[in-house]
Amino acid sequence: MVDILYPKDFKTSPWKNGCGITHEVARDVISADFHWRISIADVRSDGPFSFFPKMARILTVIEGAGINLIMSDTVLEARLESPVFFKGELEVTGQLIGGPIRDLNLIYDPKFIEAKVEVIVGRAILNVAASMGGFLCLSGAVTVDSNELPAGAFALGSCLEVVLLPGATGVMVTLIDLV
Repeated sequence: MVDILYPKDFKTSPWKNGCGITHEVARDVISADFHWRISIADVRSDGPFSFFPKMARILTVIEGAGINLIMSDTVLEARLESPVFFKGELEVTGQLIGGPIRDLNLIYDPKFIEAKVEVIVGRAILNVAASMGGFLCLSGAVTVDSNELPAGAFALGSCLEVVLLPGATGVMVTLIDLV
C-alpha cells in the first residue's frame, strides 16, 4: 500500500535552531523522538545547521545551484541532485552558492536504520522492497503503484513500484530497519 502525500499535507515547523523552517514530509515517531525523518527545507540565507546528536543526515539539493556545508575540517559541496552524507552532531554552517535553495533532508538513527538516497533521472522502473521507501517527484510523468504522482508530491510505503517516463526526475529514499 502506498500513501501519496501532497505539499499541503506536509507539517511546517521552525528549524530546531530557530534559523528557518522545514516542511516535514514523514517521520517514524518513537515517543518524543524519531528513528527517521524526511523533510524539505527552503534555505534562503547562509547560517548554522541544527544539531542532531547520534543521527546521520543525507541532504539533497532539489532546487537551486547548491550549498557548501562548512565543517571544522572539511567542506562538503552539496550541488543540485547530488546527495551528501554527514553526521548530525557536527557543527555545520551552510554557505549558499548563487542564491536560495530547496533541499530534501533525511535524518536517521544509524543504530536502527540503514538509509540510501538516490536521484533518478529519465526512464526507469524501480521496485523497492524495504522497511519503508519513498519517492519525491521533482518533474515529469511518474506513477507509484499505478497512482499518478505529481511534481512536489511524495509517495511513501513499504513496497513500491515507481515508473518514470522519459524526462521525469525524482528522489528515491530507502529505509531498512536494522532491529
